[in-house]
Amino acid sequence: MGRKRIRRRGAGARGGRAQAFQERSVSGDSRDLRVVRIDSFRITDEPIDEPDFLCLPAEQQALVKTVCTAMMDDPKGALPLAEEAASRFPGVKQLRNFLAASLSTTGQTKRLVQCIEENYRLFPDYLFARLNYCDLLLSRGEHEKIPEVFEGKMDLQAQIPDRDLFHVTEVIGFYSLLGRYYVAVGQPNAAQVCLDLLRQLDEDHSATRDLAARLAPSALNRLLEWARRARKGRGTTP
Repeated sequence: MGRKRIRRRGAGARGGRAQAFQERSVSGDSRDLRVVRIDSFRITDEPIDEPDFLCLPAEQQALVKTVCTAMMDDPKGALPLAEEAASRFPGVKQLRNFLAASLSTTGQTKRLVQCIEENYRLFPDYLFARLNYCDLLLSRGEHEKIPEVFEGKMDLQAQIPDRDLFHVTEVIGFYSLLGRYYVAVGQPNAAQVCLDLLRQLDEDHSATRDLAARLAPSALNRLLEWARRARKGRGTTP
């Protein structure tokens, strides 16, 4: 997912580079992921240099930036560079994440799965490693394992508690994954909260369109149920 401008709706931060979202929730049990909590945080499309990145040697920092630029230009074509970089420095989580992202564009499913599982094993606290692994769990129908991956915490700030500024790719990745999880466990209202946030960021993003499509059957089913009950004189507005 490359760098891009945020489609803004509502008040943005000073300078127009970040956008704030206020807390919103759906009632449920706060001990699991059936509650959506979107705390106040800021979103930017500018790079965020985390402390662990700044601690890397200059050569590795430069390589991360080089691979990142190549990924934005041509994710599939960047695969040889991503492979070589991740092989040289397997302990750099960003390079491993770029490798997974590039593999996802090539159709090499077996290698992609191995990379995702290895990234999560090596970096279990890294947000993108968690997201990719949870996406893998959803594809396997193992959605019941997702709360354990997120340690029962369903808000983005709980995943990275030491900052309130998040890159747009982190926000889209996290809430699109949660939205699909909520659809899988039959929580359409919670999924709708995630979809509303994604639409504020970028209504044309593939993740937004995908979640909207997954929610459409739920909305249709609710409408059909309302119509059925209305015919029996017990209808309420869907």
